[in-house]
Amino acid sequence: MKRAGYFIVILFFFSIGSFAGTEDPGEIKLLRQHTEIHRDIRDILRFLNIDYVIVDFTGTGLEGKSYRIMVSEIWYGEITSTATIFNSAVIPAPHLRRITGDSFQIRVVSEVTGENSLRLHFNFPGLTVEQEYDAIQSDDYSLRHAYTEPETPIHPGESFFVLTYMLPYEQEGFKYYCSIETCGSNVLSWGKEYRIEHYMVFEMIFDE
Repeated sequence: MKRAGYFIVILFFFSIGSFAGTEDPGEIKLLRQHTEIHRDIRDILRFLNIDYVIVDFTGTGLEGKSYRIMVSEIWYGEITSTATIFNSAVIPAPHLRRITGDSFQIRVVSEVTGENSLRLHFNFPGLTVEQEYDAIQSDDYSLRHAYTEPETPIHPGESFFVLTYMLPYEQEGFKYYCSIETCGSNVLSWGKEYRIEHYMVFEMIFDE
């Protein structure tokens, strides 16, 4: 009986070692987590038509990476502008150029102003970037994660969609918002396919 017990224990530890060996040391995951906001603050944000989204990343592949975030603006199905919002590799503060550790977070606050514009605050570690864009007169704009899956694998050096700021499309009297899982991965064509008047797509890339 004792020999059988030892045999089982050895197999158990062997299995653990086998699974541990399959982990990717350069792994990065984009996490879509529910943002916990106190009810009173949530009510105020809703009243003011303000969106608040947290973007979390985790993985050993984050260590030492710089990062960029870009935006494409689509009006009536046509891409009217593309721009780089932020590139950490070129900022004056050396200690903010690259990620340290295996976790990284961006917090984004957005609002539709009374002047038919969209204002966004991108809160990166140690600094904030403000952007403003033209908009139509509508309270239906919504800042959202591009993916609805809880975890999405990310590959360093490759761009990926991270957020959308968009109007809904209508179908049979109901309004819907696109995500990659519901409308497909060809994000820049959503405007034509779903007749979305205006939306913006934000992409990121982690650089060596």
